[in-house]
Amino acid sequence: KNRSCSSTMAACRWLLLGFTWQVLAAPRRLLEDEMVLSAQHSFSTQWRKKFNQGEVDYCGEAYASDAALHVTFGPLADLVKKKIFLPEPAILHGRELMIKPFWNATQKVLGFRDMRAYEDEGEYASTAMVVNDDTVVVSGPFSFKSDLGEVKGQMLSEMWVRKDKEWKLQSAMMVFQALAANGATGATGAT
Repeated sequence: KNRSCSSTMAACRWLLLGFTWQVLAAPRRLLEDEMVLSAQHSFSTQWRKKFNQGEVDYCGEAYASDAALHVTFGPLADLVKKKIFLPEPAILHGRELMIKPFWNATQKVLGFRDMRAYEDEGEYASTAMVVNDDTVVVSGPFSFKSDLGEVKGQMLSEMWVRKDKEWKLQSAMMVFQALAANGATGATGAT
């Protein structure tokens, strides 16, 4: 019994030492979650506002230079392939080469406008999680009006990172799930 008891004590000491090391090695947080969320949320809502004003260059610049964007087009896949030559799904790497032209094409070629997303409550409310003082992950539903009708989908994940005093999108995954044709009451091609 003594041997078993000392083994258990030794294991407990190692466990306690490991836990203490994790606590001491963890990065120190300087800001409360609410402060981080408030600072980041204004950048999300500004992105939506600028998109709706037709300022897609601003929208592209909101991404970090080495950002990645994964887009599943669902019911829009054939149209996107024909009009803006992107595969299903599209994985876009780099702000200048891929992401800015994509957002430009959503307005100029696909006719996207009147985005709804990043709202505080209701159908288009987003959810956010603070990873640390400089990283926030956001998800939530979105919709755009377009020349084809209303397009709805889900932002599965947006990773916003603080760079100096600005928040930039480092990565995003979005999926288009439904297209309600102009004058139609239901969704078509939901995935």
